[in-house]
Amino acid sequence: ITSAAELRRELDLVRTTGVAYDYEEQNEGICAAGIAVTVAGVQVAISVPMPAQRFQGREQECAIALLELRDRIMAADWS
Repeated sequence: ITSAAELRRELDLVRTTGVAYDYEEQNEGICAAGIAVTVAGVQVAISVPMPAQRFQGREQECAIALLELRDRIMAADWS
């Protein structure tokens, strides 16, 4: 992402899907998918990093697993 317009588009996509992706932007050779979730009133992030060669082509699989995890966490009784 090299412009403000690209960043806005990416943030809109993350808001819509609930999932953010890192394509070797943090560390070369490492990709990740991540979500935000509220646990007991505290917002936290969960990220699943993996080697790029294992990540590419599995983004949807990772996103589904993360969103299912978010739903389970949010449905849990944290009292």
